[in-house]
Amino acid sequence: GSGVLEFDVAGSALTLYLNGKKIAAAYSTAIPGPGALGIRFVGPGVVADNYTAAALVPPVPAAVTSPFSDSFIRANSNYVSGNWIQGIGNVAISDDTVLSRIGGVSLVTLRRPTPTNSSTQAVVNIGDGESAWLFARHSGTADNRMYIAGLVRDGDRYFGRIWRNTGCSHWTLLASVAVPGGSGRIRFDCIGPSLSLFLNGTRIAAVRDYTIPGPGTVGLRLVGDGTTVDNYSYVRR
Repeated sequence: GSGVLEFDVAGSALTLYLNGKKIAAAYSTAIPGPGALGIRFVGPGVVADNYTAAALVPPVPAAVTSPFSDSFIRANSNYVSGNWIQGIGNVAISDDTVLSRIGGVSLVTLRRPTPTNSSTQAVVNIGDGESAWLFARHSGTADNRMYIAGLVRDGDRYFGRIWRNTGCSHWTLLASVAVPGGSGRIRFDCIGPSLSLFLNGTRIAAVRDYTIPGPGTVGLRLVGDGTTVDNYSYVRR
């Protein structure tokens, strides 16, 4: 095989490109760095040419206050922006959206706000086996302890769902309703014990739950390679 290889390492997000097209991506915290870089050859006759290297510099952290909105209109990048903390997973700015680049879970947390009551919105688009969620009252580590609300594709059907996670990957489904498709503007209101999910301005699911009183962080939870999110907004309530 031949072509132009590019290997991007941005924090714990690892992405491999061939001739400008992503061919593999992963998330790993095994080697936090720093470390050397270069070329590794295996076998006789292997050649390499036109090598370049550049540092990927994270954006300067910038705290967010309410209200906040982000259209993600900026150059493609391995980093979302200084307003966001990229935790587990692998996401990027691609064509003015936040793009999930792995099949597993990616969390992107808004920097600094830890509201008890909040209203968040985003435009999402999901495909087969994918899901896109807004999370609130996240007060655990990694993918633990929070409420999430969003859209999921299950088989050939789409659903709007609200879940609770109380830690140790213990998920409880609080509400589920069939929806006509996997794209649109979702809104998650988390106010006291009242949890409400809206799709394109219409409330499609609501439940009361007292398990996670808050406060906690808010942000995006993407599942599936190719899931996209656009036009996010947050308001403390």
